[in-house]
Amino acid sequence: MLKKIQTIIQESEAAIVGILVEFAPWLAPIAPAYMAYENLSVKLQFNHNVSLAVAITVELLGVATVNTALLFWRHNLRYKDPKRKSPTWIPFMAFVFYLVIILSVNALLDLELPSIYRIHVLVKVMLTLLSVPAAITVAVRTQHTELLADIHTQNAERRAERSTHERKPTQDDTQDEKGVAQAFAQDTQNVAHVTHEVTQNAQAFAHNKKDVVRDGADGESSLAHTCAICGNRFEKQQQLAAHLRVHTRNTNGHKKATEETHPIEFPTVAQ
Repeated sequence: MLKKIQTIIQESEAAIVGILVEFAPWLAPIAPAYMAYENLSVKLQFNHNVSLAVAITVELLGVATVNTALLFWRHNLRYKDPKRKSPTWIPFMAFVFYLVIILSVNALLDLELPSIYRIHVLVKVMLTLLSVPAAITVAVRTQHTELLADIHTQNAERRAERSTHERKPTQDDTQDEKGVAQAFAQDTQNVAHVTHEVTQNAQAFAHNKKDVVRDGADGESSLAHTCAICGNRFEKQQQLAAHLRVHTRNTNGHKKATEETHPIEFPTVAQ
């Protein structure tokens, strides 16, 4: 139970600290804004409402210039192309101008110098030029927004172009695909032709095997009456015996004796 309470307290503490951290930066300009308001209303004798508006404007300008400079810096880190980068020196110079104004209003007016009226004039000049860094900041932020829009459009066009190329192949790719298809069809025909020849050979072998078995059953197998000397085959045993007698009598009469006995040639069985 105590551990659960401790966990709840730690989580609540972390949430509260997070909220304070989020609001603290916005509370920081209160002090310089109040000092500017007091000096404007007392030293320069501005109206209280005008002094308050000027003090708030000066501090908001400082926040805007710093934020713009950091925004441009982070943006430039993402892109290496100079055309896609934003000028960081412009918001930086606007921030420097803000520092000069806020230091003039909050510090120079407190100086006890004989030429106090000249300081008043200088501060009024700086306040008059306050609209310059404000206008520059607005302009560069608008330019940055347009740059981001252009980058987004270019990226979208590139993605669409890549998608178009993937969906529509070029003429060379189409010809290559046709060549591959024709080669595949030719290979298929060759395989079918070879398969047909193998089937025919198998059928012929089976047919010859049946003939041999049938002849052996009748006692008249031609394969059984083969001359061991010349390899000639005969249908009957008597023809083989006469042929062998010719070999014994005269080897030179082998061919003539063979023609007289009329040997029967049968097709050789494919092995």
